[in-house]
Amino acid sequence: MRKNVLHERRGVSLMEILIAIFVIMIGLLGLTSLIPVGAVSIGEMTVADRTGSCGRAALRDVKVRRMLDPMLWMPPPGDMDTPNPELMPFAIDPLGVAKGMAGNLGTIERRTLAYPGTANPFTIEYARSVFQSSDDLVFTIPSNTDERAFPRWDTGQTSGPPMPKGDFSWFVTVCPADGESAVPIKHKTQYLVSVVVCHKRVFLPEKEASVPATFLGTGPNAGLSGGSIQLALPEGDAAPRLKEGNWILLTSDRQCKWYRVVTIGSGPVEYISLKGPDWDTVESANPTAVVIDGVVGVYTKPIELDLDPKWHLHQ
Repeated sequence: MRKNVLHERRGVSLMEILIAIFVIMIGLLGLTSLIPVGAVSIGEMTVADRTGSCGRAALRDVKVRRMLDPMLWMPPPGDMDTPNPELMPFAIDPLGVAKGMAGNLGTIERRTLAYPGTANPFTIEYARSVFQSSDDLVFTIPSNTDERAFPRWDTGQTSGPPMPKGDFSWFVTVCPADGESAVPIKHKTQYLVSVVVCHKRVFLPEKEASVPATFLGTGPNAGLSGGSIQLALPEGDAAPRLKEGNWILLTSDRQCKWYRVVTIGSGPVEYISLKGPDWDTVESANPTAVVIDGVVGVYTKPIELDLDPKWHLHQ
């Protein structure tokens, strides 16, 4: 008997094709939306990687270049002939000073460095060579794709070190170790040295905000592991604003420590939970909070001062 083939399917209908195209387009659009998200993640990963390498290298530079030698600080920490000179917390920021950032960081003094054996402060060129990372080099991409990219030099330069972008810079805050804040300098043993790494730091006064802060709670336990503070940031778009994950500096006459912002409350008066070292609220329950735009990493290590024998003449 002959088979009836009038009702057999020999393909797909136009409606089925349109539905398949619609489903494929949704998948392609979803895949395309992941491209910018991936680019942002790669950028953040690159910043985090270079921040770590810059911070570790800077901690080595602090010791190798003898940055904790009081003889190299400008202005000097006090009269060398006084029998009990004291050294309170301060910041070593030669690049900021060279670019006109002369004000204090909260309650701590901003200092620069002098060339060894001289009273001449760092020039901006030398400060840039020391306090800027040289790992982010500028490369030129040839029009011929068969050729390799090559590092770019400064204008008119044909040899020597290639030119870095200078996106990563750093400075240092120095604070007496816990329990030694009130001890004269000749009896101090260790200081907490924090290398502060910045990404694309803008050296303008409005990019640094200093505001009074108050710890929430009472007693010596209010500042354990950071605690919570209350502060009011200055208004205006030019002032740096805090976000979760940012870094904030707390300063007083005898302390300066860096903290990571965990949570932020809303309103003109901000309530902020911090994560970091213990803060002595008995010594100061009302520190000054310093917000610096561009800080991406802080690396703290206890280091002994590189004392010159002149500091021990009066022992």
